[in-house]
Amino acid sequence: MFRKTKLRGPIGRIYPIFFISVYILAMVEFLIREQLILDGMDILRGPLIITVIASLFLVVMGIYQWWRYHLWIYFALGLIAGVSTLQSMCQYTDFFTMQSYIINIMLVVIFIVATWNILAGQERFEIKARRLFKLAADSIDETNAGFTARPYSAGKAEYTSEELAGFARFLKSKHIVNPVYRNEGIFMTVSLGHSLMLDPDPGKVSYVLFGKDGELSVHMAAFDYKQYTKRFTFDQLCSSLGSTMHRFLEYYKEGHEDRIINELKSV
Repeated sequence: MFRKTKLRGPIGRIYPIFFISVYILAMVEFLIREQLILDGMDILRGPLIITVIASLFLVVMGIYQWWRYHLWIYFALGLIAGVSTLQSMCQYTDFFTMQSYIINIMLVVIFIVATWNILAGQERFEIKARRLFKLAADSIDETNAGFTARPYSAGKAEYTSEELAGFARFLKSKHIVNPVYRNEGIFMTVSLGHSLMLDPDPGKVSYVLFGKDGELSVHMAAFDYKQYTKRFTFDQLCSSLGSTMHRFLEYYKEGHEDRIINELKSV
């Protein structure tokens, strides 16, 4: 499946792979230590080295996701989850206590519950952004590196201000785009990098601008363009993204919003 994808995989898939590996290595370290103790060596029990590695992994991933999405929540969560993992060594050493370990676990749970709306919203926006970018690349085979920061003109569309506003509300409710309202029109922002939960300036992310005069303009952020595994011809990619959003608008005007969701699910 991964060979056929046109986008780099989501960062979240690293976690299950890492933790399955950690579990296996922890069992190996535990058994090795038990055997060494039976042989008379004076060492501590438990997978201590692997626990430290797992703790560092959570902190480093928190820092990376903070840098990528500009959401401090990831750094804070990575830090307290990393400390909590480290304190799990209380079962094998007196350096940590069971009480502090339980308190830290409770902090992790409380933090996740308190920030769940932001974490879940970010996840939904990224999933839909990934599907939208894949859909835009489906009809493109030509590859030619040529990124440019300038907006790309994607033709015109017919809509009333009420239709456009309703369309924007619908897309936001489904976490497909985060609309930004400006004098020029409505920027339908989408991003695999900078979190849309922060309502970033449209110039920092990708967008399709539905202008007040019916003009469509597309901008793709450099970070999003680099997520493609092939360097698709940039103008064709922008044109396809603009055409996709125009098609979605027509579905909405005809009362076929379900076709938007089904089309996104198809990729």
